[in-house]
Amino acid sequence: MQSYDDYIDQDVNMQPYDDYIDQDVNMTEPVDPVNHPSHYTSSDIECIDAIDACVCNYKSPVHAGLVWQVIKYLWRAPLKGNYNEDIRKAKWYLDRLVTKLGPDKAV
Repeated sequence: MQSYDDYIDQDVNMQPYDDYIDQDVNMTEPVDPVNHPSHYTSSDIECIDAIDACVCNYKSPVHAGLVWQVIKYLWRAPLKGNYNEDIRKAKWYLDRLVTKLGPDKAV
């Protein structure tokens, strides 16, 4: 059986990295790397605002924090230049959430 990491490598490496980057992003605008990093503000919706909306209904702050991280890494993966690493980080946080849930726990 193929390992998950081998599957991810195979799937991600099917296309050159540049194919995943949004070529329409205007990189000439001034960037505020602290308050509004370009890899979180590439669309009309800023990543932090989208994540706030996604996690506001989680009862467990731990679960919300893990979901926050998953979304953050998936959001920035095609924009920051570390596509494979960011996808693996998202998977790490998702796996941790699944482990915390256990077999019969609800979010």
